[in-house]
Amino acid sequence: MSLLDAILGALATLRANLLRSLLTMLGIIIGVAAVMAVVAVASGARALVVGKIGNLGSNLLVVTSGTITAGGLKLSTGSAMTLTDEDARVLPHDIPVDYIVTPTRVIETHTKLPRPRGIYWEYLTQEQIDAIPYLKKNAG
Repeated sequence: MSLLDAILGALATLRANLLRSLLTMLGIIIGVAAVMAVVAVASGARALVVGKIGNLGSNLLVVTSGTITAGGLKLSTGSAMTLTDEDARVLPHDIPVDYIVTPTRVIETHTKLPRPRGIYWEYLTQEQIDAIPYLKKNAG
């Protein structure tokens, strides 16, 4: 059987079962379009999240509670109360939080707390000052 015979046989079979062939082709087209749409929506959502996180800047701090580690191994999550109300107390040198980022949401806080002005030297230890060249240079 030659290649030409195989092609002619396939075309004859397609013609004989025209409705079945058209429905199969329609199913394949709809399936490919659905996969393309899902991929496009997922990549758009990913770009949106990456853009929002990118707009937060490089001064982002992530705080999690309840993780117990030992020897570099994460033993459990959520079983220990490591953050308390005292930890949330705002001190004069604290920087207000503008955004809270969770795995499912980005929340803008619209805080009205004032921004710190300058360096609060009284809160720094000599060890901290010595560890940061800018502070060491300007201490005095």
